[in-house]
Amino acid sequence: MFLQNCSQCHGSDARGLKGFPNLTDNAWLYGGEPAAIVNTVMNGRIGAMPAWGESFGEQGVREVVTYTLSLSGRKVNAREAAAGKARFAACAACHGTDGKGNPALGSADITAQHWLYEEARAHLMVTVLIGNADLQSARPRHSG
Repeated sequence: MFLQNCSQCHGSDARGLKGFPNLTDNAWLYGGEPAAIVNTVMNGRIGAMPAWGESFGEQGVREVVTYTLSLSGRKVNAREAAAGKARFAACAACHGTDGKGNPALGSADITAQHWLYEEARAHLMVTVLIGNADLQSARPRHSG
């Protein structure tokens, strides 16, 4: 059943394709408890990252992305990260003040080394600038 219904998005090895979760690791956006997994399989999940480009401007987005990368242990420009930390307060509503995410919302733990799309700065810039709702709406919905 997995190969027929799930592998198109999660890969035949369940390690996830770009934009779809790796089901073999411990990074569960909506929680890894059996009830949460059953809910996801039965009802699907469509998350949405809002666009912050208009609010932050391109320089502000660059700063937030730099701060975000610092939370996962990347070496970054300290001055840019400090400026991004102040702006991150807007992101904390979903990702938490510590960046650990919120399973009730399906928001990512951005301190981890798990990236749903990719960890490249350029991709993170685009995600923060324009959000990912358009990417999400292009995904097939699970049917139960």
